[in-house]
Amino acid sequence: MNASNPDGRRVPGIAVTSQVFGHRAPGTRSSVLFRGTNQDVTRRQSLQRSRKERTRDMRYFIIASAIAAGVATMATSRPASAQPIPDSVTWHVCTGASPPANEVYVYANTNFGGACAGLSIGFYQMAGNFVTGFGLADNTISSMKVGTAARARVFNGSGFTSNWTHIGAGQSLATMPSGWDNAISSIRVENAARSTVCSDLVQGEFALFREASFTGDCVVLRYGYRYLDQGHTGIANDSVTSVNAGPALPGCTAPYTGLWQVCLYVNPSNQGTVRCFTSGRSDATLVDNGINEQTSSVSTGTLCIF
Repeated sequence: MNASNPDGRRVPGIAVTSQVFGHRAPGTRSSVLFRGTNQDVTRRQSLQRSRKERTRDMRYFIIASAIAAGVATMATSRPASAQPIPDSVTWHVCTGASPPANEVYVYANTNFGGACAGLSIGFYQMAGNFVTGFGLADNTISSMKVGTAARARVFNGSGFTSNWTHIGAGQSLATMPSGWDNAISSIRVENAARSTVCSDLVQGEFALFREASFTGDCVVLRYGYRYLDQGHTGIANDSVTSVNAGPALPGCTAPYTGLWQVCLYVNPSNQGTVRCFTSGRSDATLVDNGINEQTSSVSTGTLCIF
């Protein structure tokens, strides 16, 4: 359902009622009429006694929330991010001897032989010829070339699970490091200019971490999207232990105020128990929020107040 808030903007996902907390919303008629009967006078006196409470509550009048439904796009331009938007990447057959600057080439044989798949910056949660796959069979990568502006974060398990390591920008590996030959089941290709520990967030970004205190495997994502499963979040299911919501990001138009929020859900497709974190704030451990190592999907949105 779409709804108009009092300044005429359309907001997806929630209906705005004309009367909240017993107070008339701006620009609407009150549905409470007092005609002088004893019953109405008593009711009016009761309402007057709580006028201060109602005035206070009105300051927190929820105009709209895009959190539940997510947001398709942001109106403002997005800063450069470590990751692309969801569903925007796929593998391709290698087209030359060396990858473009922002790609990684993975090979089925040592010395850059056999089948080769090119991977641009993004998430590849499994092997195979799938939209979210990296184009080769599971546990078959035996050599790799990394573009000068990219790096590869490779995982022993599918879905970004188990052990992981970085392969840095510009590296050409005729054989894989010890323990990694024929042992890769998922890959994240990242922007080499960004921090490997997700510590360089800019406005419009947030980061998820597998370990407490913003450590361990981590991924940088953008506000303005819904991330429906691990293929979209780029981090192992039920693994997030800390979150950095990034620099404060205003999300409402005057006279309304509010910031963007990132919301973590225990089930895929933004379902189940949810915990939200306002941009500009962080949580070094999710244990106290009842959602530690339970995140399966993420949404972002704004909560506007008057």
